[in-house]
Amino acid sequence: GAVVVGADAVTEEGIVNKVGTHQIALSAQAFGVPVYVLAGTEKFLPRGVSIDIEERDPREIVSSPHERVRGYNVYFDVTPFALVSRIVTEDGALTPDEAREKLGAMRLHPSLCR
Repeated sequence: GAVVVGADAVTEEGIVNKVGTHQIALSAQAFGVPVYVLAGTEKFLPRGVSIDIEERDPREIVSSPHERVRGYNVYFDVTPFALVSRIVTEDGALTPDEAREKLGAMRLHPSLCR
């Protein structure tokens, strides 16, 4: 068996995807199941571009907050490359190290730099 997930972005920090992806990858690792990420190369973000994982209103998930209960509401998480077996793109399957090399070789267009 294998776990197959998508990616909203591939960054130097890892795979950005819907919340829960990191936990699924941790479970897969615990059971020796490989994790494959499907991501078009347009999802690879150049060095210097980071994703700010915004915290949303906790009332979306905790209907009656109690002073001892706090909701932490995010829509995305980051899965470290160490938990990923391969990143599958239209150009083929990359190891995490190959994905890091690809990310390192990418450069921001000068018009995007501040």
